Amino acid sequence: MIGFPDGMRLSMITRVMHLALGLGRSVLLFAALVLGCDPGPRAPLLRDELVYHNRSEGIRFMVPEGWRVQVRAEIPRGPMPQERILVEYVRYTAILAVMQFSAVDLPESEEVGGYLQRTNIRTKEYTTSTTESDVPAGDRKGVRILFVNQGAGPTKEVISIRRGPRVFFFTGLYARDDHRGRDAFRRAVESVVWER
Repeated sequence: MIGFPDGMRLSMITRVMHLALGLGRSVLLFAALVLGCDPGPRAPLLRDELVYHNRSEGIRFMVPEGWRVQVRAEIPRGPMPQERILVEYVRYTAILAVMQFSAVDLPESEEVGGYLQRTNIRTKEYTTSTTESDVPAGDRKGVRILFVNQGAGPTKEVISIRRGPRVFFFTGLYARDDHRGRDAFRRAVESVVWER
C-alpha cells in the first residue's frame, strides 16, 4: 500500500473508530434523553391515603376506610376523547368491592346514559335498573345509574358529574347484598370537594 506505514495507519484507524464510537454514544444518550421526556399519561406511586387529591382536575374526596389503591394515573392537560381511569380502589375482604374514578370529554349534546349504554361491554350481563338525578357529589349534583347483573355478578353503580365537556364517573362494583360496600362508595362521592 502507498501512504502510511502500517503502525501509523492502525493508530489513525483506531483513533477514528474511538471518535466515531464516542460520538455515537453521545448521540444515543441525547436521543434517549429527548425521547424519554414523553408528556403522556404517567403512573404516580401507589400510596394508600385517606384523601384522594387530583390537582390537575381540581377534585378531592375521602377514600373509604380499608380500601386500597389499585390504579392511579395522572392525565396530561388537554382533550380527553377516551375515558381514562384516574384512580381505582379495592376493598379486599370476604366480599370484594371496587370503586373507580374516571373521566372523559363528551359533546354537550351527548347524554351520559347513552354513552354508558354504548360503552358498556357487558350489555348482556347488565341491565339498567334505576336512574336518579340530583345525587349529591360535594356541592354539585350528579346522575346515578344502577346496573343490575343478570347473573350472580356484582351490582354496578355509576354516578356521573358533568363539568363542561368533561364528565367524571364514580363507578362502584359491589355484591347485591353488600350494603357496607355500597354505603362506603356513596359516602366517598358525597365527600367530594371541587376546587374549581
